[in-house]
Amino acid sequence: MLSNKDYQLLHLNSTGYVVQCVCCDHFQVAFGNTLLVFTHQELSDFFDKITMILETSLCDKPNVKLFQFPTATPSVILAFTLNELKALTHLIEQAVVRKDVDIALTDLDLV
Repeated sequence: MLSNKDYQLLHLNSTGYVVQCVCCDHFQVAFGNTLLVFTHQELSDFFDKITMILETSLCDKPNVKLFQFPTATPSVILAFTLNELKALTHLIEQAVVRKDVDIALTDLDLV
């Protein structure tokens, strides 16, 4: 279980959550039974990649795991359906919006 003092919850919904570690600033994206850990730049790059895939996809099989992402471990590949990719994009997008609002409010000394 996550401790509220160690992580800032950025977004939570029925598909998962996004938190940011207050110690190292890394992001954890929990989606289904998968937990992805990113630096800020890695999260931004991953979000851009999946957004581009969604914008250019001509997939007509929304429930088939056609979208695959290799990992550093050759025997582990993340696979998503079109619907899962949409849900993951929404989850990350909401977290990014929350983080941007927090930064803006901090810059204005409102937090």
